[in-house]
This record gives sequence, C-alpha cells and structure tokens, in this order.
Amino acid sequence: MAKLIEEINIPECYRTTPAYSPTVIRIYDEYVEVEGPRAASYFYKDFTGIATQNASILCAYASIIFLNPVSANDAWKNDVPVLTDRNRLLLCGGMFKYKGVNAYAVEVAAKIRKALEAYKMNPTESKSADSIDELKRYKELLDTGVITQEEFDAKKKQLLGL
Repeated sequence: MAKLIEEINIPECYRTTPAYSPTVIRIYDEYVEVEGPRAASYFYKDFTGIATQNASILCAYASIIFLNPVSANDAWKNDVPVLTDRNRLLLCGGMFKYKGVNAYAVEVAAKIRKALEAYKMNPTESKSADSIDELKRYKELLDTGVITQEEFDAKKKQLLGL
C-alpha cells in the first residue's frame, strides 16, 4: 500500500483558471495523485524526471512536467499544446503575475522530484513485480528439472529477501 508523503492544497491564488489547475496534489511514495478538473495519477515507474516551465508573457501557466522519454524531448518546444498535455500540472497566478506562481511551481516540483528520486533508488512496486516474475521462471526451471529444489529455495529466499 502506498504511503502518503505530503498533501498540498493549491492556494486559490494559483488556480485562477479553474478549468485546468489542480486543487490538491498528494505525493505518495509510488505515485502522485491530483484532484481537480484534470484529476490524474502519475506513477513514478512511468516517468524519468520532473521539470518546470515558467509562466511568461507567452504563456500564463507555470507547468510542473512529468517527464518520460517522449515528453522530455518536447518539454520546452513552443508548439507543445500546454493546455492539453496530460503530463503537465498547470498553475496560473493571473496575467502578469508570474514571479509568485513560478516560484511556487518550482517548490512543488522539488517535493515531487524528491519522492520520485527516492522511488527510483528503491522502487518497491517494480522490485516486487520483477521478483515474482523471476520466481515464476525459476519455478518452471524446477518443474522441468533444470535446477534442484535446493537451488530453487536459495533463489526464492534471495528474491523475497528472507
């Protein structure tokens, strides 16, 4: 079961466009859950990093971007449709009020990045799934006589951390 690390209630001043901005961001040890009009869950196993893009005269939204191999290439291109990119959390402080929302986006992104990096250092979900798959392969080897019961038991203890 995922452990809640932090719940962030997005201040109303950074949700001036309610159709796009999250209301609550919950950071767990395995994923990020977002409440609001674009509710979503972002599982760390699917992403390579977290970035931010500042609001500016060209775009009123500060973005927290969940990077994967595709979005990492497109994160800073001008032709990326910011409003429809599902890998972005959009914060808006209002027209010409960039400084505060940009700093807030960087602060929230840093918290998410810290949890993502901790997960990448010890991905419990993917480790357990990989261990189970490997254990099944070893069971097949045991059943076909390729390895002995002792070899299987030793590998089982290793994979399950017993």
